[in-house]
Amino acid sequence: MANQDILYELWMEHNNPTKTSIHDIEVFAKQQKNKLNSSGKEITPSGFNYAILKFILEYCDINDWPISLQNEFDAAKSPKKGNYGIWKKHIHRELTVKSKFTPNTHSIENEETAVDEKRLNNIDIKRGYVVLPDNNVRFGVKIANTTESVIADVEVILNYPDSLFSLQNERIQKIGIVPPTAIRTAEFILKPLGCVHNEHVDATITYRDHTYEKHVLTMSPKEIHCVCPFLRAKSMSMNEYLELFKSGHSTETGINFEGISADQLHSLLMKMCNNRLYRVEERSVDNVRIIYLAGESAGEETHYLLTISIKYNTNHIQVMLQAVSDKNHGLQGFLNEIVSELKHVITTVNSAREIGIIKQGHVINIIDSIVQRTSFSLDEISTSIKVQDSVIQRSEFTSTQSKINDSTVQSNDTREDKQENKSVFEEEEDDLRQRIQKETERKKRIVEEAKERIDDEKEKKRILKSLQKRSKEEQPDLKKQDKTHQEQKYFHSNVADKENSLKGKKILTDFPKTYSKPTSHHRTSTNSPLKKQKLTLRKKCSQKTLSLVMIVPFLLVIVGSIVIVAGETTPLRILLRVGVVGLVMWRVSKL
Repeated sequence: MANQDILYELWMEHNNPTKTSIHDIEVFAKQQKNKLNSSGKEITPSGFNYAILKFILEYCDINDWPISLQNEFDAAKSPKKGNYGIWKKHIHRELTVKSKFTPNTHSIENEETAVDEKRLNNIDIKRGYVVLPDNNVRFGVKIANTTESVIADVEVILNYPDSLFSLQNERIQKIGIVPPTAIRTAEFILKPLGCVHNEHVDATITYRDHTYEKHVLTMSPKEIHCVCPFLRAKSMSMNEYLELFKSGHSTETGINFEGISADQLHSLLMKMCNNRLYRVEERSVDNVRIIYLAGESAGEETHYLLTISIKYNTNHIQVMLQAVSDKNHGLQGFLNEIVSELKHVITTVNSAREIGIIKQGHVINIIDSIVQRTSFSLDEISTSIKVQDSVIQRSEFTSTQSKINDSTVQSNDTREDKQENKSVFEEEEDDLRQRIQKETERKKRIVEEAKERIDDEKEKKRILKSLQKRSKEEQPDLKKQDKTHQEQKYFHSNVADKENSLKGKKILTDFPKTYSKPTSHHRTSTNSPLKKQKLTLRKKCSQKTLSLVMIVPFLLVIVGSIVIVAGETTPLRILLRVGVVGLVMWRVSKL
């Protein structure tokens, strides 16, 4: 790429103005000299001058220069003359940098222009605005990619008069990537610093196509109106009021109040509108009170009509306001000012008197600047006010004498502008409704799952309580079984100890007496197997004890016989007799 081409690309990349001077080009070229070296060659002073000269000849419009000056520049690029610094003689000469490179061939130029127009048509740009209830302006720029490829690095730069608006968010909105057939919207919140009328706001859109080529588009300006008129009372009859109402521009809004009576609200409204609006007429039908007010702007003499309907419900008071004017630009500001002042007055009065709290959660918004029409009557009125999701959709008031039909009124903006305003924000609001619906469904699922878990926990607790109750009922039986088992174990351990003591040749003469008195908790019935085992064991022990005791008489008989044979004296005879008596007793016990 030639040096002048690199200089041009850098010039366009930095969004430099098209109207410039040769001096500005020289300063910019010096600042970007390092980047000009990206061609791989060191740029000499002559090469630097040549790059600026070629930049002026190829990318700037010098057709409006004198013919002699054109020829001088054309001759300066000739290799024979080589006067590349000719531009230094005209350092303050103004010129226009072309938005694209156009070769000398006229046919190719037309072809390039056609391709560029096609690319511009494939990126659809729409813009619109709405005036919010706080008189701020929400300005939207919608970008639709109608191509078959992705566009990237999309940025929207808002251009607005700083002396009239204060921007609440960033001036540059980075949208990023926009897929094919997709739509993205950049929103800006502008706060008017005063009354705004017939002011233009535009934007610059930059993006890169699928070949990473950068494009810069300029959005056509959009007129913005946000006027808060200075009003004074305008006396008129009811017929004049209805004629102006039929032919004017209309908009409406509504609000609900709690903690205040209908009479108090009516009194505050009349005091608030007394100095700037004239009360044409007031009617009451059932529980609905309708007030007709009229005024005009000072100096401009534009009529402003206000119809207020106050309806008392069980829990709150519903107030609907409809404004009509000859001109559309100050209508929204007029209505917003009335609503804002009404909220402020009621809040202040209730705070001072400690009457109650105003809840402003049911404010009715106008969507995308689409005006909803309402008909009002002359005589007897039957009302039908529909409220759904805090939005008053329509109010109809019919009459036996006359009926005011809805009329389509042309505003200062064309129908195309109104549709454009609507299309900028309607898709975002649809997406918001879908997100709210999905979030609501997700919360419902969470609540249902929580209920199921709670039911499972209750079932578990119920089963646990039943098990605990059953275990308490079975616990006494277990204690009885454990007690019987402990008695048997204790008895068998005692029997084993007794048998071991007999085998160790220990004479237990007092065993029957000792064993015949068991403790109270070891006693069993006489017919039980345990009692029979005790009696059998006692009998065996008695027989063994008796056998051991009868050995003594045998020994005495033997010793006495030996002594008598040996000729001993009387004591030994006594022992012999005792032994004989013992033997006789033993024999008798055997029988």
